[in-house]
Amino acid sequence: IIPLQEGVALTANNRGTVGGSVVLDPDLGTTQAALFRGSEVELIPPLPGELTSSVPLLTNSGIAFVESSDSSPNVSYYLTRRGQVTPLNFGPDPAGQFDINDRGGHLGNVFSPGWRSSVPL
Repeated sequence: IIPLQEGVALTANNRGTVGGSVVLDPDLGTTQAALFRGSEVELIPPLPGELTSSVPLLTNSGIAFVESSDSSPNVSYYLTRRGQVTPLNFGPDPAGQFDINDRGGHLGNVFSPGWRSSVPL
């Protein structure tokens, strides 16, 4: 946990934790996924090749849904809690609404050209 720094808040849970990102380089627009608790920031370690990331969803149990992109920019998604990373595969070029429950099950309607799936877990 590091001292509070410039960031973007995207979501919050009922325990007072806020998910979002911290700005790494404003000129390049790079960010790192982070959890904000009071005046402290917990950075979520980047995956190999990750250029930018954020936490758009956070459960009350503390599971963070992370959206990540590399320099290509390929977008990927994963869940993380207490250092454990669970990659998510929604197929090529996913678009749609995502949500997760307190047990880490993820739900989403994913739409892309020629591919559609409802993903319950």
